[in-house]
Amino acid sequence: MIHPCPLFCPLSAVSGIDLGIVGIAVVMLFIISWVFGRREATTEDFFLGSRKVPSLIACLSFVAAEVSALTIVGVPATAYSENWQYLQFFIGSAAARIIVAFLFIPVFYKVNCTSIYEYLRCRFGPETQYTGSIFFFITRLIASGVRLYAACFGIAGIMGWTLGQTILLFTIVSIIFIAFGGIKAVVWQGISGRPVFYSRRHITALPDQPN
Repeated sequence: MIHPCPLFCPLSAVSGIDLGIVGIAVVMLFIISWVFGRREATTEDFFLGSRKVPSLIACLSFVAAEVSALTIVGVPATAYSENWQYLQFFIGSAAARIIVAFLFIPVFYKVNCTSIYEYLRCRFGPETQYTGSIFFFITRLIASGVRLYAACFGIAGIMGWTLGQTILLFTIVSIIFIAFGGIKAVVWQGISGRPVFYSRRHITALPDQPN
């Protein structure tokens, strides 16, 4: 007989192995940040990785970063209970990558721009750059806040922590990791998380075993 699973498991259900895996993941996070952060000497190293990040590594890391905790928690449930309309987003996103790679990236290299917002300044002036940057900042802040809240909400329930404590902990860890490691640490952390991502996908796909 299969017993229904509660929304959150109590802290007693989290074994020492679980906590050990989480601890190892956090330690690896800081090791990656230290390894790549100690080599940074300029802002170009921090923001652009000296333009020496392998293209395949950057591609895989980009895909890993795009799949957030909110995607893993929300999309399968929505697809199962409602429909597959969200699939259109991933199809469009895949097509957009091809367009960006062949249309925008060569232009960025030609004019030596770091981002689309710097290119807006070169092409249309500072007013357009400021407007685009402000709108991007606001929308990213809201979206990232929702993702952080969703991930911390689940972890707080599992670990028995308060939501405020969990958000504070994740925020501090993220700030330290990114502030010291820069873009190279972010890219390689995405690669290091790939095995966990794929193994988790296959494990969760296994059928439930009766007790």
